Amino acid sequence: MDFRVLTEPHLAPGGAAGYDRLLRLALAAEATGYDGFFRTDHYPAGRDARPSDAWTTLAALARDTRTIRLGVMGSTVTFREPGVLAVTAADVDALAGGGRVEVALSMGWSEAEHTAYGIPLPGTPVRLAMYEEQLRVLRGVHATAPAESFSFAGNHYRIAGIPGLAGHPLPLIVGGGGIGADTKVALAARYADEFNVPYTAAKEVRAEYDKVIEKCNEINRDPEELRWSVSLPLCCGTTQQDMRRRRAATGRSPDELARIGVVGTPRQCADTLSTFAELGVDRVYLQILDLDDVDQIELFASTVFGLLN
Repeated sequence: MDFRVLTEPHLAPGGAAGYDRLLRLALAAEATGYDGFFRTDHYPAGRDARPSDAWTTLAALARDTRTIRLGVMGSTVTFREPGVLAVTAADVDALAGGGRVEVALSMGWSEAEHTAYGIPLPGTPVRLAMYEEQLRVLRGVHATAPAESFSFAGNHYRIAGIPGLAGHPLPLIVGGGGIGADTKVALAARYADEFNVPYTAAKEVRAEYDKVIEKCNEINRDPEELRWSVSLPLCCGTTQQDMRRRRAATGRSPDELARIGVVGTPRQCADTLSTFAELGVDRVYLQILDLDDVDQIELFASTVFGLLN
């Protein structure tokens, strides 16, 4: 089981986070042995929120870090055309030295942020179709040799000759649950390198994985080709004071945090994660909203890593 830090800069306590705070946490994650550092893709609305572009900050992280894997969880299909996204991801990976960037897509959902930035938000069926077509384009462009070109004619995107970007492998992550869950299961089986179940109780995760495995079998794909991950809020501490502060920083109710979180002392966190490992989870994205709480990821790495491995 490996671990990745998942941040949401637009939800950071004290207002949306700037780059320096992201970088400090990313460098700490890299230094303490985390496998990856990811951020979400949101353009916050409101006068108190500082907007931040996911791929721009990822490009900076690509230059300022050395080994940790980087990604957007997930890149919103309504924000970017798939051909542009394919090139952007390849550029960021090149800035990172190659082989460090991954992409998860998101359907998008926030009407407020789409309205604030003048971005159309189509209905769910259209966004699901856009989601699939973007997966197809990303997979196609990154499988096409540089001496050749990739074209695509879909219902929402038409591409006539993007130069191939093979040589920049781009692992694709498909997330389950939520709106269009059944469709995303089928898309994961066909296109994904990793299937992620976000913010879900352990007892429900295995059922989601089994749906993807069933679809893999239907199309004669080996399910062993996929990584199986979850995203979970982290609240780990050794004192009551730290636990109170970190519970508040998650923005979740105590009941919700207990149901879907990695919560408690390092030993308790390790026990929770052992349950997920028994269900087939081999990668965990630990959601941390307080970007200044470097101590928490250092504590987790120095204790829980050893307890599990």
